[in-house]
Amino acid sequence: MTVPVPGTSKAILLGAHEYARLNPLTAVRANLESLHAHVLEDEVWRLREEDCLFLSQPEAGVSAITDNLYETTAQATGTLLVYYAGHGTGDPDHADRLMLALPGSHYDRPWTWLDYAHLRRAVQDSPAARKLVVLDCCYGGKAIDGGMSGDSSPSPTATSLIDLADMDGTCVLTAASGEERAMCPPDAEYSAFTGELLRLLRQGATGPIPSDPHGRHGEQLEVLDISTLYAYLRDRLSARSVAGFPLPEPQLGTRNNGGGIVVGRNRSYVPPAPPPGTSAPDAPVTPMSLTAPDAVHVGRGSELRQILDLAERIRPGEGRPASCLVHGMGGSGKTHLLRMAAAELRERFPDAAFEIDLHGFAAARSAAYDSSTEGIRQPAEALESLLSQVGHPKIPPGLQARQEEWRAWLAGRRALLLLDNAHDAKQVAPLLPGQGAECLALISSRSRDFPSDIRIGLGELPEKLAVDLLTTMAQAERPEGPVSASPADLVEIARRCGHLPVALRPIGAALATLSAAAILDATGGPEPFRELPSAESAVRLAFESSYNRLPDDLKETLWACAWHPGRTYSAPTIGVMLDISPSYAELRLDRLTRLHLLQGSHTRPDLHDLYLPLVRAAAREVPGRREARARLYRQLADLTTAAWKIVTEEASGDRFDSPASAREWLVESTTDLEAAAIAALADRWPDAHGFAEATARWLRFNSQYDTAAMVYVASLELARTTNNRLAQANALQGLGDCHRLQDRYDEAAEHYQRALELARTTTNRTTQAYALIGLAHCHRPQDRYDQATEHYQQALELARSTGNRTTQAYALIGLAHCHRLQNRYEQTAEHYQQALELARETGNHATQASALVGLADCDRLQGDYDHAIDHYQQAFDVARLTGNNHATQTNALIGLADCHRTENRYDQAAARYRQAFDLARTINNRTTQAMALIGLAHCDRVQDHHPEAIKHYRQSLELARATNDRLIQAYALNGLADSHRAQGRYDHATAHYRDALDLSHATNNRTMQALALTGLAECHTAQDQRRPARKYLRRAIRIYTDIGRDDRAELLQERLRELK
Repeated sequence: MTVPVPGTSKAILLGAHEYARLNPLTAVRANLESLHAHVLEDEVWRLREEDCLFLSQPEAGVSAITDNLYETTAQATGTLLVYYAGHGTGDPDHADRLMLALPGSHYDRPWTWLDYAHLRRAVQDSPAARKLVVLDCCYGGKAIDGGMSGDSSPSPTATSLIDLADMDGTCVLTAASGEERAMCPPDAEYSAFTGELLRLLRQGATGPIPSDPHGRHGEQLEVLDISTLYAYLRDRLSARSVAGFPLPEPQLGTRNNGGGIVVGRNRSYVPPAPPPGTSAPDAPVTPMSLTAPDAVHVGRGSELRQILDLAERIRPGEGRPASCLVHGMGGSGKTHLLRMAAAELRERFPDAAFEIDLHGFAAARSAAYDSSTEGIRQPAEALESLLSQVGHPKIPPGLQARQEEWRAWLAGRRALLLLDNAHDAKQVAPLLPGQGAECLALISSRSRDFPSDIRIGLGELPEKLAVDLLTTMAQAERPEGPVSASPADLVEIARRCGHLPVALRPIGAALATLSAAAILDATGGPEPFRELPSAESAVRLAFESSYNRLPDDLKETLWACAWHPGRTYSAPTIGVMLDISPSYAELRLDRLTRLHLLQGSHTRPDLHDLYLPLVRAAAREVPGRREARARLYRQLADLTTAAWKIVTEEASGDRFDSPASAREWLVESTTDLEAAAIAALADRWPDAHGFAEATARWLRFNSQYDTAAMVYVASLELARTTNNRLAQANALQGLGDCHRLQDRYDEAAEHYQRALELARTTTNRTTQAYALIGLAHCHRPQDRYDQATEHYQQALELARSTGNRTTQAYALIGLAHCHRLQNRYEQTAEHYQQALELARETGNHATQASALVGLADCDRLQGDYDHAIDHYQQAFDVARLTGNNHATQTNALIGLADCHRTENRYDQAAARYRQAFDLARTINNRTTQAMALIGLAHCDRVQDHHPEAIKHYRQSLELARATNDRLIQAYALNGLADSHRAQGRYDHATAHYRDALDLSHATNNRTMQALALTGLAECHTAQDQRRPARKYLRRAIRIYTDIGRDDRAELLQERLRELK
């Protein structure tokens, strides 16, 4: 017989299970994967991965696939196997031509199919001594449900495929003749033909060989050649049917002894009987090598139940084994769980119970299994141990023979296998029972990539169970008394143990003799278990047993994670640090996640708290940290600047195609930006201040004021250390913005003043101008219009002296706001118009929209609602041009709504308020949501819909409290009070007015104070309490007079005269 010679043989496995325009063939995937495993593991073939061209669901086009076929067939000198599974049909123009489907094949486009003639030519030209082609596909014909022809296209002219097998030294085996359809039932694991082929390869041939002229039995054959295999295939398939349709008869064509090609070892081979006079060995005793579980067991009840339920599915007489994989990071309690399960299940598997440590992850070793087998228990070695335990008289050499003996011993028995610390599926596969064995295999591994009936992932214990394990371990060590530790201390100790059993068990035992305070003190540093050797060695062993097995590329990726300034890692940032593509980085992160060295999603994983210091310690020993972080800073800084420019100025660029995509990147990268900006400052990266400013500006824009302030503080500290006064001024300016936007005007003003003083020492007039604008922004909401106007004017003059039109526009808008609040509408409109013209000159859409909103406000306050509506609509349209200026869009919508409400068009007003609310919610702008709700509440109140009004005011109040916006809280409280007063609930109204007055005092907003005072006066008037009413009116009149609102003051004077 012609046996394949390892190293000279090649295999090509090609097929598709999903198609763009043809029916899916789900089983094809399993066909290919199982045959792939066979040619890699079978002792006859023993192919290396590089000797097998595995093309399952290929994405390449026909031309590229054909090139791959030619390249691989040209390299084979021993045996060449070519297998195809999928749709097959004929060419309408050539009746004798077979076409093989690829994922993108289309019946009306023959060029999208692989022409069998090209495959045939590649095999024919190959220098291989033995060539085997296996085609599991239809050769035309009308499709039925489950057929492999894909649809009901007409059958091509019948032609025997065997006639095409005119290649020397070749065997062609097909699932069907040229007139028939091959069968692929949709609910079957394999197609009909390949399923039977795999059964023969896995279980072997037994019984009389069909049509054998010598009357031999399959058990007499040590290996199976293609002719014998075909005889069994034809006999078995001809006796079966699918959905009432008989299976087609497979076809075989051979040339030059092609039928003698060996395809696998006969798993049912029975060696000849021993010579006369020899005796059979004694029967072994029932083998049992399980290790008892630890006495202390806490948690994992649901996981244990899953394993016990799986065991229930192994029914006597069915001959079906089952397997369970428990995977997780080192120290999560995998082995303990499986030992608990084995102890529970021992009586259900009376024939044998084995536990074997496969040494898949061993800390003392350094080589990865992919590149070396050092230290890992090889399957042949493990099988030798198992066969010795069952008393096998003579253990054969070689993996394949030992596997056959092992499965033969398990066949018909009920046995339990605990395969601990497995490295990968390749190591475990030969140890698993075959069909006919009623066995349960329990597998533990750091990797999750094992085929099994159920897979259970273990991670941290919940907090309560982690604390329970601590106390249970302590009580087991000292049963005479309870643990002397407070609940809070136990929770903190459990947290420092990472909620993992590997640390909880030794630390819990230490609690029997040490106080909680001592343990907390010992575990408080960067190396938490240095003073507790038992815990330190356990955690280190759990980590190093995984780390030392990693190939170099995954170790480099872990180092990059340790160098990364954030606590979670993304493929783009890790890719930049390692100077590799994001897709390659994602693959590495996925591999580390599957090995449980990283946790969470592979798109945003992190290192467990217990292992982070160990990875950092390992990473300190290798060079490259500074360069990797510098690459990360440069990339993030450039992208942040580009994204901000597009978001605010509608600029174009190569990095982002729209403002929406730029904002999406900023949102997704916020965590990375925050951590990287602070780290860049700590590393004193040359462009750290600019990166920090860009990051903090985005955080501030996104209402993350406290986080932005942290970045500014870090920038300020570095600037002070290096005596960089301009950087100090910029950082102080940013801090002032953060405080001002939270209504902390005194702190903000202090920062702006210091920034102004520093900027003056640098002669940087732009920074001076921005500091002055910041000071003015603090004065204006506190009704100090003269001071605000003075600072805006100074900023405007500085900006004009430098020719900075953007800063001029900002200062003009500030001046216009001051005039508007003092009813100086002519000056207001003039300044807004000047700002608008400057913004148009610079192409700054955001500033244009702000100026238009200001003009609209001016029109509305003067009762010119038509012009106001026109300007608001223009502002909305311009803001929408940027695709992202949602704040101005919502301001314009609220202004439009205010116009409609003032003119009693309440339905239109409510619709605009709701539109503004929805838009604000999409960007999580709770301040604007609150303002829109107040507008809705006003509409409800003036229509006497007080319950709805109160609901909207309260919702607005909650949003304002969530953002700590005291001014809007006061506004909502005044509205609530107005609704209660309108319903005669004067106590409720008075309480809300007083709260609004207190908040107005806290923010020094005198307009809001006057509104609250007026409301209090009306409450007292309605209850005929004229004296306090007059007192409140006088206070309100003084405020309106002080801030220049004479119109309001005159109205209240008239009201005061009525009360006298």
